[in-house]
Amino acid sequence: TRSDPVLLSMTGFGDARLQAERLSVSVEVRTVNNRYLKITTKCADVYAPLEGEVEKIVRETIARGTVSVNIRVDRQATDEDYRLNTAALGAYWAQIREASTKFQLAAPNDLSSLLDLPGVVADDAFRKADIDSDWKVIREALGTALKKLQTFRVDEGKSMERELVANVGLIAEKLLSVVALAPQVVSE
Repeated sequence: TRSDPVLLSMTGFGDARLQAERLSVSVEVRTVNNRYLKITTKCADVYAPLEGEVEKIVRETIARGTVSVNIRVDRQATDEDYRLNTAALGAYWAQIREASTKFQLAAPNDLSSLLDLPGVVADDAFRKADIDSDWKVIREALGTALKKLQTFRVDEGKSMERELVANVGLIAEKLLSVVALAPQVVSE
């Protein structure tokens, strides 16, 4: 049996969130109209090697349009993920003491304000990422987001189809009025 083609909206949105051990993945997929297929992926640098796999999966689902894929991975940090860079902390502290002397101010007696400065505390959570293990969770979230996107596009397509059918009916109705007035226009 032959089924009627489904009208798909070119604009769509789908998202998914998955929680795994020490890992939370969020994927959003957005599409807009474009004659060709153009895919852009945003993700943390550590996951950049996966962009080709992401594109391959998107191409299996979407044939044309501009597709934006946003992948966010949050890791639950452990104590081992944070290191204090004592060299950077010492350099900042020495510069502050030097500036205090130069400007004849009292040097601070607390280092806590220095912990927010760049390079003082290193976050190794993403350096320890297991890309292959994480990819399984990311791939599942991407698949779910793409399914939601397709559902959104089908629903929007059905809505557009209803509007088009209503507009065709209105045009046909107006055309009958024009045909009825045609003899009068000729005589005038």
